[in-house]
Amino acid sequence: MRQVHLEVRTLIFDDINSLNLLVNELQTYVTHFPLSQKLNERQEVVLRTELSQFLNSWESHGIPLKSYGLITFKQIITVAIVEQYTPAGGCAKDNLSRFVTSWCTKQGLCISSRALLPLISKNYMQFVPLKELKNFSPDDLIIDLSCYTWRDFYQNFMKPLKATVYFQFLK
Repeated sequence: MRQVHLEVRTLIFDDINSLNLLVNELQTYVTHFPLSQKLNERQEVVLRTELSQFLNSWESHGIPLKSYGLITFKQIITVAIVEQYTPAGGCAKDNLSRFVTSWCTKQGLCISSRALLPLISKNYMQFVPLKELKNFSPDDLIIDLSCYTWRDFYQNFMKPLKATVYFQFLK
């Protein structure tokens, strides 16, 4: 489970544990973009550069947004906005979605369906539908993309399937 880093606004996230720097940030909004396939090395470099440029120029109603990014498992793009400084309006969030969607299209990638759950089994991440969860172990890890604050993201990003609401689908 190699985790890659993305430099955005002077912070470098080498792994999920380095996010503890932001746990105490108030009023954060976190959004995730799961990709249909893993990034290759070239795509990762291009994404790191272009996402950094986007986030460094990202504004809401003409006011710069304090934001951070993370690429996890070469397949999930996570962006956080610290809204205690500048709230991100709907247009700013739409611009982020358009940027990621456009970038994916240029790279021949798609954003994965949110109806599929990212699950780590035997050190391999895959996206699975609910009905297939019965084929996995209760100790396999779910990547929780429903986290909307840094604290929640840091504390609950990965948890065993048996510790989630999805556990009922194993029976």
